[in-house]
Amino acid sequence: MESGNALHLALAGLAILLLLSLCANLWQAWQNQGLAGQLAALNQTYAQASAQWERQQASLEGRIDALSVQAADQQVSLSALQYRLNNTQASLDNQTRARKRAEEQLNASKGELASQKQSLQNLTAQFRQLQADLTDSMGWFRENAVLPQTNAGAKNLGERVMEDCVDNHALNLACVNYVLERTATITYRTDPPNSMTGTADHLQSVEQTFAAGSGDCEDYSLLLKAIINTARGRDRNLTLTAWGAGSGRFQVYPKASLTDVEKYWYYDGAQAVDMGPLGDKPVWVVCFPYLSQGHCTVAVGGRITDSGVSLAGAQVFEPQDGQYMGTVGQEFSVCAPERQSNCWSMQRNIILMVTDWDLYKVQGAGWTSYGQLYEELMTAVPAQPSP
Repeated sequence: MESGNALHLALAGLAILLLLSLCANLWQAWQNQGLAGQLAALNQTYAQASAQWERQQASLEGRIDALSVQAADQQVSLSALQYRLNNTQASLDNQTRARKRAEEQLNASKGELASQKQSLQNLTAQFRQLQADLTDSMGWFRENAVLPQTNAGAKNLGERVMEDCVDNHALNLACVNYVLERTATITYRTDPPNSMTGTADHLQSVEQTFAAGSGDCEDYSLLLKAIINTARGRDRNLTLTAWGAGSGRFQVYPKASLTDVEKYWYYDGAQAVDMGPLGDKPVWVVCFPYLSQGHCTVAVGGRITDSGVSLAGAQVFEPQDGQYMGTVGQEFSVCAPERQSNCWSMQRNIILMVTDWDLYKVQGAGWTSYGQLYEELMTAVPAQPSP
């Protein structure tokens, strides 16, 4: 009985176990069914998400391709801009260097301009001084064109020449030298060496010649020119008489019209040479190569006009003794430096002239004068307005 009960208990226990197992299986099946539904829902959600992701990926890939094209285009533009920037930078660098060079050149030009301005001011001052010197020089010739009446010796000489050497309006040029030596005690001295070069000679004023009591050929000629001009001012009908080679005697002193004289001075083997009326003829000092050096004498005639000067036809005499020497155009010529390169070696070829207000000399390939230089300077440096 007890064994039957045990069996019954065992069966009952087994049945309970089977029942529990079935219940567990049912429970598991139920859970699996729920999980399967969830899994299906999840699979569906995944599929939807996958499709959406694929669509988004495709969209993103399209945008990426578009952006890639845009980026490529921008890269091309950027490269072009970089190229232009490099060129612009290079151009800017070149312009900077050019500006720097220009500034340096400008500064140098400013310095050079300042230097040139100072040089111009200095040169202008020198020109002004040279203009003043030239004005003084031309004034010097005017002052020495006649005998200075403020000098007692010169005044007395002028009076003696008119009294002793002018006979019936004719001025005896040989007599003038006689009076010079005995009344004014002025004698001739030999030219120093190289006098024609101007390196060892000095043109004395009439006052200086009186003070020195002597003069060389230029000084003597300048003095004779002043005597003739002074005499002309006192006798407008004056004629000039020189002397030349002849068969008789040419009386030097006293005047030939004086017959009651016991002694007189003369040149033997000589005769008078009438040089004609003085009138308004120019009187010149002319200098030329002569023998081994230069020599200066006096010429009368030619012309002086606003358009120029000419010695053509002027008569030349020796101021030391009044001897007639010839005529310009015959025995004498005037240097033409534009076609003569040897003027300094041609005998009696005039290369220097002194008028009553100017000095003309051969310089280079032409003639020049103080007046010409003065006009050139006045043109080069116009007069400055008063401050």
